[in-house]
Amino acid sequence: MRHVCLLTDSPEPSGVGAHMLTLAAELRGRWRISLVAPAFEKYSALARQALRLELEVFRHEGDGAGGLESWLRQASVAILHVHAGVAWEGHGAVLAGRRAGVPIVVRTEHLPQLITTNDQRAEHRALVRQLDRLICVSDGVARSYVASGVPADWITVVRNGTRCVDAVPQRLGIPPELPLVLAVGRLTEQKGLDLLIDAAVELPGAQVVIVGEGPLEAELRAQIVERDLTDRVRLCGPRDDVAALLAGADALALPSQFEGLPLVALEAMSAGTPVVGTRVCGVEEVIVDGVTGRLVPPGDSSALARGLAEVIGSPALGAAWGEAGRRRHRESFTAARMGHETAAVYDDALRRSGPRRSRRGRVTPTRIGFVGAGVIANRHLANLLEFPDVEIAAVADPAEERARALAGRCGAAAYGDHESMIVRERLDALYICVPPYAHGAPELAAIEANLPFFVEKPLAADLETAETVACELEGRGLATGAGYHWRYLDVYEHARELLADNPARLALGYWLDATPPPSWWVQREHSGGQTVEQTTHVLDLARTLVGEVVSVYAVGARTERADRDGDIDDVSTATLQFETGAVGSVSSTCLLNWPHRIGLHTFSPSLVIELSEFELMVDVGRGRPVTPSQVDPFVLEDRDFVDAVQGKPNRIRTPYDDALRTHRLACAVDRSALEGRPLELDPAAGRA
Repeated sequence: MRHVCLLTDSPEPSGVGAHMLTLAAELRGRWRISLVAPAFEKYSALARQALRLELEVFRHEGDGAGGLESWLRQASVAILHVHAGVAWEGHGAVLAGRRAGVPIVVRTEHLPQLITTNDQRAEHRALVRQLDRLICVSDGVARSYVASGVPADWITVVRNGTRCVDAVPQRLGIPPELPLVLAVGRLTEQKGLDLLIDAAVELPGAQVVIVGEGPLEAELRAQIVERDLTDRVRLCGPRDDVAALLAGADALALPSQFEGLPLVALEAMSAGTPVVGTRVCGVEEVIVDGVTGRLVPPGDSSALARGLAEVIGSPALGAAWGEAGRRRHRESFTAARMGHETAAVYDDALRRSGPRRSRRGRVTPTRIGFVGAGVIANRHLANLLEFPDVEIAAVADPAEERARALAGRCGAAAYGDHESMIVRERLDALYICVPPYAHGAPELAAIEANLPFFVEKPLAADLETAETVACELEGRGLATGAGYHWRYLDVYEHARELLADNPARLALGYWLDATPPPSWWVQREHSGGQTVEQTTHVLDLARTLVGEVVSVYAVGARTERADRDGDIDDVSTATLQFETGAVGSVSSTCLLNWPHRIGLHTFSPSLVIELSEFELMVDVGRGRPVTPSQVDPFVLEDRDFVDAVQGKPNRIRTPYDDALRTHRLACAVDRSALEGRPLELDPAAGRA
């Protein structure tokens, strides 16, 4: 059996822990299941219950990253399934799993996204990139993570499920003629139990029992005394007979501010008890209003009281809603269904996982071939050599001496042409790192061989070549990536978040630099010109941060130079009109002897952003704080491409078809300058 580890480091693992135990019971017939939690007293009950289920239990000290990593490696864990109560939990466990070489790492989010700072959002997105799958327990939870920037195709919704409640009703001595309203949960603000106490004032005939413990216990007890409800509202603390209490109650109250998908509501439905809850995330996916219970507005104690009065005031209605809830539980919320869907996530991740394994179980690395052996190829190769699941198999370059030099760094085969390399080598993917004029043939050869490929920008010296490649790619389903690495900067992510809330109205872009040394660079036929070869990065920033461009008008000029013989403009300026209504300009020069300024500045109401490849300045009128980038974007884009080739979730930020939109814009700017007239673009395609 494959070894599956269910892990939480949630400070209060009550609901998460119950979910994990239920899931373990459903999975253990097919998988070897271990439960892992910190060695703190609050986790003792969870560990004891796991041992009663005859599960393996490992309890690590503190955050336990080192001990956990060692245990994961020694225990030959095939799947690490981290359960997070809130979005900032479980990060260390995910990273420990990756360092330990666990093949599959899955994470379940049990609550909606509650992160409030940009730094935490960026940290969570970085964490998600380490996962093979992100599971959310409800559609509402999934929507909250998509809204925070997690791609929807990374997420699978597996709704919570519970076993059927089969218990002798328990009413704590409350006579059957007195309606019993039950609430179960942590005594925290999230659960809204102060609203239930206020609602009890409007339910003079009802008894209210609240089961649970938490930091608000003293406040809730004081509220009960203040409302003169000590004879009708009880705080009972944690109990082991919740199932019996649910079976004996006339209604379950669920006045939460938010939920993931509440287990207690599922258990109540299984017991045939109607539920009155707030219309918030998670709850509204469980209760069918007017069929299995009643949904009421959040934060409204009187509405909660009316909903409860409706059901406890009519035993016939309560019985009908309870029976409908029982049917709904059987149809949609069983533990067996949850276990089956979770196992399907595991199976899919295992099918997609890489690196592949040989029949003897040895890891088979992803074999990559390079077309081109220049400076940028060396940059990517250095990153790939650090990946344990990658092998550089071959290098092709018309300058065979250069191919041999690059191949010699990693024991790869050297070729003078890419055609021979593709035919003779068993490759999994290509890196195409050639000058602009050499694009086209390598990409088409890769497509013909059904090889995924990563291509360095620009896509070509002209537009026709790139359009031909895109046409051949269409419908092939090949993983592709393009080297617009700025999109992987953490400071780019921060800028995008800021502009999502306060869109730019003006953009100023610059590429003010020296002339690169290759002789082909100053020949339009070979490089496409500075806008196509260099400033395309700035245009890509403008597209993705400000919006698609609907018109361009550019002018350029060339200075006669004794040191360089060429025909490209060495100064140019383009005005841009964006689909959003914003306007901008992008200026380029290669007349300098040093890189003076490269980047994009945006201007929004009360917000100025200056983004470069190395840092971000955000000005809101209180100084000019600068945040340096903390990541290597080349490493991140290479890792995403390799993961996609291996069949893991495709997280490539710039696939070929999206890079083509930027290339179309760059070519339109260049054409406008050549023709001396404005050009309209189709924002849906970025085509002039």
